[in-house]
Amino acid sequence: MTIEKLILLKESEDKIEFKEAKRGISYNPGNKTKPKDRRRCILGYIVAFANEGGGKLVLGVTDKYPHKIVGSSQFKGQTGKLEQDIYNDLKIRVKTTELFEDKKRVLIIDIPPRPIGKFYTLEHVPLMRVGDSLLPMSQEKQREILFEVESDYTAEICEGVTINDLDNSAFEIMKSKYAEKQRNELFLSLPIEQILIDLKLLRDNKLTYAAIILLGKKKIIEEKIPQVKIFHEYRINEKNIKFSKKIEFNKPYYLLIDKILKTIDLRNDEIKIEKGNFHPVIKFFNINTVVREAINNAIAHRDYRNLGEIFIKQFPTKLMFVNPGGFPPQVNIDNILNVSVTRNHLLADVLSKTAAVERSGQGVDTIYFSCLSEGKGSPDYTKSDDFQVVLDLPGVIQDKAFIKFIDNIQNNNEKKIRLSVHEMILLDKIRQNVDKKQFNKKVLQNLLDIGLIEKIGRTRNLQYILSKDYFSFTKQEGIYSSVIPLTEEQINSFIISHLDKFKKAKIGDFVDLFSKFGLTREQTKNSVYKLHENGELKRVGDDFNTFYKLNN
Repeated sequence: MTIEKLILLKESEDKIEFKEAKRGISYNPGNKTKPKDRRRCILGYIVAFANEGGGKLVLGVTDKYPHKIVGSSQFKGQTGKLEQDIYNDLKIRVKTTELFEDKKRVLIIDIPPRPIGKFYTLEHVPLMRVGDSLLPMSQEKQREILFEVESDYTAEICEGVTINDLDNSAFEIMKSKYAEKQRNELFLSLPIEQILIDLKLLRDNKLTYAAIILLGKKKIIEEKIPQVKIFHEYRINEKNIKFSKKIEFNKPYYLLIDKILKTIDLRNDEIKIEKGNFHPVIKFFNINTVVREAINNAIAHRDYRNLGEIFIKQFPTKLMFVNPGGFPPQVNIDNILNVSVTRNHLLADVLSKTAAVERSGQGVDTIYFSCLSEGKGSPDYTKSDDFQVVLDLPGVIQDKAFIKFIDNIQNNNEKKIRLSVHEMILLDKIRQNVDKKQFNKKVLQNLLDIGLIEKIGRTRNLQYILSKDYFSFTKQEGIYSSVIPLTEEQINSFIISHLDKFKKAKIGDFVDLFSKFGLTREQTKNSVYKLHENGELKRVGDDFNTFYKLNN
């Protein structure tokens, strides 16, 4: 964008709003009382533009046509902070640009369109531009947006492409993988056109975008869908902005996937677990299960209408996948394991039929299950937003003992227990002593029933720990004994032993004695009172001076 091009744009036609901003524009509603005044702020315009498909907010230019440059100093030297503040407040990634005419500064805020099936709000009100005003979106429009369904970009026809634009090597790989997965060797003898038709990659003698992504020659990919590129960056340290090495992958999927995996595996260290006769060697990154599935998920579910590319950022102990476009409609971080929505149905269908990806909705389960069973903790999607999905895969083993515990469960032929991903997640939460309020009650009860976890304490002090097997397999019996609740006989024995040594004690002394075992003050008092009622203890004194001794 240049000043010359900018002043030729019209607000009514070019999705743009010009503001002189001589005194600046309020960033947020502030303390204004009238709703219309509260909305006319930077955040209000951004919300409205995003809801209408994106646009530009321009400061320092008159709104009347022909436009004149008057200049604005608002946010001067703070454009980076402005972008970050907007993201923090709205979770919308804007881009700012500064232009100059003589010494007059113009600030352009580029606003992306809202995702399909979602609208943005300011103070819980979805806004739209109507003339010069920012007004609440109608209920009818809100319903229309909420019921939007993404069309399958990969099923659309890619004009001007023929079968000659497909890579023969990629096609042969796809064909053989399909025949193997479907156990159909006759498929190998079918003509190329028939195979493409059967897989719905060819329709009315025209190829779809899915065909180009999976099979297209490098030249046609660069011409028709360059955003299919994948970049791999390696950094020695997460704090390093500059990468040590960067590789661009720009080939059809079936020639691409193994090359990426080999590139990641070149810098993939391993660790040997030493636990008794248990000696597995575990890679920092599980290439054939976790990493392959993460890459396939990125390719199968990214938004191809977004012109950004997939980035894989590798560090010594972490892998990060950055995928253009947010989660598909109805999917978010909280329900990613429970809701299965496919953005690119045709592409995902072919990948599934050729054993490249798990069945619909199973890929994320596989990633979670593998990371947890290797003692690395959960994968992390928390950096994701409406415009990109970010997956952090941990490489460092957090708990070697947990690995052996899970291995014993899964490979115990007598019990034949096969954990679900939700059970695995809950076991890991219990391992980390996470607040029990986060526990799924149904999953919790199932783990109790099959004896993989145990209760300690009661009511408010009720907690859960991994079963005795976890501590036995890993030679931590002492730790187990220190956390399980004491029996009544053990409590009585401690009280009598203490009085035998120190002759007398107050309730507070007993509370201190049992605190390390998790007993509450009330539980301790009840045990002392029972011994007194049974005649084994003698109470001396009143109120704060009361103490107990053995009744010899």
